[in-house]
Amino acid sequence: EPVKDIAERIGKTFQSVYREIARNQKPDGTYQPWYAHAQSYQRRRRPKTRRLASDEGLRTAVAKKLSRKWSPAQISRWLRRRYRRRPTWHLCTETIYEGVYRGLVVDIDPQDRNSGKSANILRTG
Repeated sequence: EPVKDIAERIGKTFQSVYREIARNQKPDGTYQPWYAHAQSYQRRRRPKTRRLASDEGLRTAVAKKLSRKWSPAQISRWLRRRYRRRPTWHLCTETIYEGVYRGLVVDIDPQDRNSGKSANILRTG
């Protein structure tokens, strides 16, 4: 069946379907949904290195700002502006909170956080 017909039937662009087939086909060049799912599952399971854990310079920069009573939101914006050409240093606020809770960066007192929230700040597990 033509890829464009499949794409139209499932409501996706034909480029997305082509990409899915190219990325998840078997070594012999055929596409099997069960194989594609297994490939996707393996990629998802691969443990990711946490940026704050693996980059001493980034961890130090974040810790300095936290010690100066900056909020994670302020630090996130500052990193994006200051290090525009270094996208690996662009952190979202949740990543910074996660680093604090995991002990990767200096902990700050809950009352010092600009948001005033100390519970349920980290939405993801």
